[in-house]
Amino acid sequence: MRTWCGDGRRTGRHRPGTARPPWTRILWDVRERAAAAGLDLVEPRWLILYRVWARRFYAVPLAPVPGVREVEARTIAALQELLREAEAGAGWPGAGRKVAPAP
Repeated sequence: MRTWCGDGRRTGRHRPGTARPPWTRILWDVRERAAAAGLDLVEPRWLILYRVWARRFYAVPLAPVPGVREVEARTIAALQELLREAEAGAGWPGAGRKVAPAP
């Protein structure tokens, strides 16, 4: 990459004295992130996240669950199903209950 002109001046957009280009933040997967936040509100035993870089829903139990460190799925419905299975396997009270899908 060439950073100098033939006459000794620096080139490129990062040279000293160059104005910064306008920058606009891009919000990725807004609906999915909102769905994960909504499910996190109704699931007190789990921390629910949407991993934008992986485009997957992710849940971590807030209390120890034997054999489960995290649960991951492509859709919110699949994640809820996996949460119910993990809770049933752990023997938590109320395990296997049905929760209305997050919007």
